[in-house]
Amino acid sequence: MACYTNKKSRSGSYTDRSKHSYVGLDAVMHPLPEWKEYELAVRDELAASLPDATVLADVRLPGIRSQTERQIDVLIEERLSGHLVRTAVDAKLYSRPLDVKDVEDFIGMLGDIEVERGLLVTKTGYTKAAMARAFADSVDLDLDILSLEEFKQWQGRAALPFSGPHVVALFAPFGWAIDARTVPQSYLARLYRRGLSAKQAEDRWEWMYLNIWTRHHPVNSLDALIAQQSAYLLSASSNRAIITQREVDLRVSERTVVRRAEMPQYRTAEITGFVEFRDFICFVVLFTPLHLERRNTRKLEYLLRKMTPGTVVKPT
Repeated sequence: MACYTNKKSRSGSYTDRSKHSYVGLDAVMHPLPEWKEYELAVRDELAASLPDATVLADVRLPGIRSQTERQIDVLIEERLSGHLVRTAVDAKLYSRPLDVKDVEDFIGMLGDIEVERGLLVTKTGYTKAAMARAFADSVDLDLDILSLEEFKQWQGRAALPFSGPHVVALFAPFGWAIDARTVPQSYLARLYRRGLSAKQAEDRWEWMYLNIWTRHHPVNSLDALIAQQSAYLLSASSNRAIITQREVDLRVSERTVVRRAEMPQYRTAEITGFVEFRDFICFVVLFTPLHLERRNTRKLEYLLRKMTPGTVVKPT
């Protein structure tokens, strides 16, 4: 087993103890313990599902508060919206479901190593209280818990919302689910935190919806669509809406814009992300409490970056 040190991580150097492995007589005579095989299986699954990310197993990172080295089963590093985002994955091979203490210990470690996102994978599931605790933090931290079966489907959570001939492949952001089946006619798909119902998410003002706009005169460009929607927001708020927008560099060939609006009749900000494809414009509207805005805007930008356009072909 070869080891190396790589200093590209924000919090300092880390050591990956499993990037290079060699099968020989020693491996046959001394097989890996079950927990280690489980960790490496999780690593392999993530590496296959995230080809654009760096996925490392058995990584050590310095603890900022504890002043000691902390071990992470799997570390994912990927570029999202031009920023390095790291996810620490803890693979729990327990004979019991994860409980609240397991979640709180993991949250404490994430804060200690200053990693933005955390994923707990467990072979035996988790208690309702553990899941509630995972989503209870209001700090800028993403955390999810998946059973082994849920984990196998984690990267496969996708939908194909369409309007006429236009369709997008939509991939759920970290910790969220896509609902493209039980939605009102006013939009094509909605997204909300995994574990909540659509009503619970709307009551918390923390959800998104997606629509597709087919180009037609006079609203046949991204600028024209944004102008039309912004005029409506101002009219609906008696000109009291505070609207800002920014270009975001999320895609190679398509223009992307994020608009933020504060409306006096809303308890939250309304943040809309637009992608201008060749034949249509896709936009996703996010409602988020202000104290979760930074975290949830990252999820919106993930959607904008990952969505893939297509065309519905009718059988002949």
